[in-house]
Parts: sequence; structure tokens; C-alpha cells
Amino acid sequence: MARVDVTVGGRTFPVACDDGQEDRVRGIAQYVDERLADLRARIGNASDAHLLVLTCIVLGDELFESRLAQAAAANGTGGGDDPAVAEALAALADEVEALVARVSAP
Repeated sequence: MARVDVTVGGRTFPVACDDGQEDRVRGIAQYVDERLADLRARIGNASDAHLLVLTCIVLGDELFESRLAQAAAANGTGGGDDPAVAEALAALADEVEALVARVSAP
């Protein structure tokens, strides 16, 4: 078992991972840190906890979109052909925007 130190939000954390996965873990942590920095720049004055929750939601949204696209490709429907999928994505995007607005409100 390997151990790497990653920095997210200006804080360094030790993370255990399988041997040989160190660069992958560092890359993922860097991506998370970049997404966090993007939200921090857009929202401004929010607590670290709120920013981390929003970052998780944004990353979850990206994951869900990717899974939906993979499923659409696997069943041959293509992206955006299913109105139910488009509606679900729009609702999820609205929820994320509402959370961002609520956290950024004074």
C-alpha cells in the first residue's frame, strides 16, 4: 500500500492508495483542487465546508453526465435524444445552480 500527500484547497492530506496508483491519485486530487478553486473564484465568501460540498456536487454532476452519455452510446440513442434524460439533466443543473446561488448569497 502506497501513501501520497495531496493538496486540496490549500491543505495537504495523506492518502493511501494501491502501489502504482500514486500519479493517478495526485492527478485526481489536482482536478478536485482546480474545480474547488473555480467555485471559490465564482462564489467568493463561502466557508470551506460549503465550497467542498458544492465541489462534490459539481463533480457528481460531471460523473452523472458521463454515465448518461456512456449509456446513451451503449444503447445507440446518442447524446440528448432521450427527452427524459435531457429533463433529468436540466433538473440537476437547476439544483446545482440553486445551491451555488444560496451559498453565494450574503
